[in-house]
Amino acid sequence: MIEKKREQVNRIPSVRDRVNGFRSALICLLAGMLLVACQPKAVIQGPPDSSTQLNHSVAEKPSALKDAERPINAPKVDHNLLIAAIFQETNMRRRENGLAPLRHEPRLDAAARQHAASMAQHNYLSHTDPYNAKYRAPKERALEAGFQFRFLAENIATHFAIQYQSGTPVYQVPAGTGYSYQPNGSPILKHTYQSFAATLLDQWMNSPGHRQNILSVEPDLFGSDCRLRSEQDGLDKFYCVQLFGRALE
Repeated sequence: MIEKKREQVNRIPSVRDRVNGFRSALICLLAGMLLVACQPKAVIQGPPDSSTQLNHSVAEKPSALKDAERPINAPKVDHNLLIAAIFQETNMRRRENGLAPLRHEPRLDAAARQHAASMAQHNYLSHTDPYNAKYRAPKERALEAGFQFRFLAENIATHFAIQYQSGTPVYQVPAGTGYSYQPNGSPILKHTYQSFAATLLDQWMNSPGHRQNILSVEPDLFGSDCRLRSEQDGLDKFYCVQLFGRALE
């Protein structure tokens, strides 16, 4: 089951609505947060874990699609490959709808990483970070990463690390991913980086507000990140962020 909540579209640099919590194991909250503004220059200070920042050529290389067929081995996640898979999948959805592809922007990756890590650590799903005022809203996170913008939009979601259908009863098994839909049955398959990105984009594209951000003509730059949260029941989830932007010229 997917729960959704619409947020007001606001063309001033503030976040008017807060989305708090989630009730199901698979949830996707957001419908069309847009931020359009001219911002004063901010101190450039990227989020932690800068070692996973991606070079433009890595995310945009066609070979990333082949590499993305590898299974995701949690908790040893290749974040560069995951970012590349989401980037490629997002642009594929845009091309299918007659839109120009976006260019990869590592500063938007950094802003997305900051928020994905916070949500995973504290187990919440919201555009507003209640734990760190410095990174409270998408605009603050982008500016702290050094990205001054005239357009910014954010999508957020959670999604399982394995190919589990939310709400379906499962049984623990000793092999593979440790879960099966049948007693002593075959383990539920791991996601590959590509299948995870495709399923995540399906989830967003089925929500009008998320779809609007993905298919917007306003941005020309893109960044993303997902961070894994280990759950006691073993059904680990990724917390994911997409950011769409146009730089302030």
